[in-house]
Amino acid sequence: MTRPITNRRNTVTYRIGITLFAVLLGAGISLGAEGAKAHHSFAMFDPEKIVTIEGTITSYDWRQPHVWVDVMVPQPSGEAIRWGGESQSPGILSRRGWRHDSIKAGDNVIMVVHPMRDGTPGGQVLKISVSDGRVFTTEQGDSALER
Repeated sequence: MTRPITNRRNTVTYRIGITLFAVLLGAGISLGAEGAKAHHSFAMFDPEKIVTIEGTITSYDWRQPHVWVDVMVPQPSGEAIRWGGESQSPGILSRRGWRHDSIKAGDNVIMVVHPMRDGTPGGQVLKISVSDGRVFTTEQGDSALER
């Protein structure tokens, strides 16, 4: 019976290679996670302010990564301004009772948002109250929405 010839130097080189590969893989995953985290930032919204608007849904886009709602808000001048609302993911919202057909274009709603920092008409959706009495919130136990 013959034994395979092993070379200590090759074994050490192999271990160093595996370790280096593991470190680089971990670094790559970490960098990728930071990119995903940055993608899901809500930094453009002002979390210190809450704005309530009333209008008519023009679109409700139930898809990843975030659900979008557009509301036409009538102004005293008679014109209407479109407010865009960005919400959580469909997965999070479904755990809070939302569905793909919870609201639809044409529904009259009151929408509560953290507004855009730059004053653009839009914000992070916190709550939508439909004229038929249904209420949908995006955060569990958010006491600011009880007002």
